[in-house]
Amino acid sequence: MTIRKLAALLGATLTVMLTGCTMAVFNVIVPRSGYHVQTDIAYGGDPRQKLDVYIPDNLKVPAPVLVFFYGGSWQDGDKDQYLAVGQSFASRGVITVVVNYRLYPPNKFPSFVDDGALALKYVHDHAAQFDGDPKRIFLSGHSAGAYIAAMLGSNYEYLRD
Repeated sequence: MTIRKLAALLGATLTVMLTGCTMAVFNVIVPRSGYHVQTDIAYGGDPRQKLDVYIPDNLKVPAPVLVFFYGGSWQDGDKDQYLAVGQSFASRGVITVVVNYRLYPPNKFPSFVDDGALALKYVHDHAAQFDGDPKRIFLSGHSAGAYIAAMLGSNYEYLRD
């Protein structure tokens, strides 16, 4: 998949998500074949620091990797609510990682972004194990998750440690 196609798919996914439709509807209608999922992989010591990896079955290696952070005002949400994101990208040849992170309360800013950085490090360090390309990792998110992705992509301070 080319960068241009990946960008178009990202744009289309985000546009649909912003129209007010619930993710539950998308979870039902996306493809159920062409990929497999490795669930609840720990990237840190906290019980919420887990991620799921959606891996295309007929992968052109090394494949691009999309890391997705869900929204929820940093107060609620779960990676299991975003199956459609993992399924739709993986069914098109993109390894997709959907990340859980610690929530408020009891956690406060910037722990959510710190979790994103730790997850990104995990994905970078282990991309080859999933036949992913550590040089082609893309960040995306919905709402508060989009903020996490933006901070990781624009502020090196979060990635330094």
